[in-house]
Amino acid sequence: MDKTGKEFEYLVRDIQVTMQRVYGLRPDQVVARPRHRIVGKQSGQLREVDVALFLDTEAGPLFYAIECRDRKARQDLLWIEQLATKRHDIGADHIAAVARDGFTKPAVRSAEANDIQLYRLSDRAAFNDEKTLGDLEVTTFKPTVSLRTFRWSHRGMVLNLNDQIPRLTEEEATILSQDFEGQNWYDTVEKKPVSLKTVLSSVLTWPVLMADVVAEGPHVVKEIGDTLEVGRYVLIRDFRPGTLLALSSVHGEFEVWWTPEVVSADRVVQFRTAAGDVLSQMHEYDGKIVGAKGETAFIAFVASRPDAQ
Repeated sequence: MDKTGKEFEYLVRDIQVTMQRVYGLRPDQVVARPRHRIVGKQSGQLREVDVALFLDTEAGPLFYAIECRDRKARQDLLWIEQLATKRHDIGADHIAAVARDGFTKPAVRSAEANDIQLYRLSDRAAFNDEKTLGDLEVTTFKPTVSLRTFRWSHRGMVLNLNDQIPRLTEEEATILSQDFEGQNWYDTVEKKPVSLKTVLSSVLTWPVLMADVVAEGPHVVKEIGDTLEVGRYVLIRDFRPGTLLALSSVHGEFEVWWTPEVVSADRVVQFRTAAGDVLSQMHEYDGKIVGAKGETAFIAFVASRPDAQ
């Protein structure tokens, strides 16, 4: 978890929102606001709530405040007493405390007396018992693209009419075609060297490439290419001054298919009551399995409804 506790709070928010929906509330009946600020009714000071849930229930609107502590060691009586005071000041209908390593016995007794719900959220490995909901593997499909053949055409560009059009020998053209990733060309718009692979990628669109490709279906062979902007991509080569050789079109024959891939969770966290009952288990995956770069994907499973709700 990060040192600011933000990741922990957002995870608590996601779990609580999921649980409220399991309890029967529609998405539009649950509004979650992390680090919500509210003026205390008694203190008159601006107070911050780690996770504020505003619920539209059959009994009327409810303000559910959740405070979080991602700290080592069990949380003590002092924090619970502070939350009891804070609850009255902010006017919360319910308040809960969520800690990574649980609570001391005096804190649990005080929470019961002050109607404060206690929960523990931690990696499943941190719990030394058998209260698990089982492992989960997700089957996802990733695109696989194989270039079978590639060809390109060019035209000579003469800036001085007295110069001859530059030419490539058949051997030179073959070598350039095979050097698919070599930065042998210059992009006059981006002002940088590029490869044939980069140029070809510029004319491809993902929907066109993967069109008609079915998950677990046969491989599909398709040819995709296009003409290029005149004079944009020129060969990096010393012809006569004032003469250039420019790409005029690129074409590739691709074999494409979706490959099934079984992915196990990178991390599993559990949300429990203070008594140790498992309420929810969340499996954390690298966001790349859903196409999100540098992000995390969570899948939640709620085990049961706590008696306190």
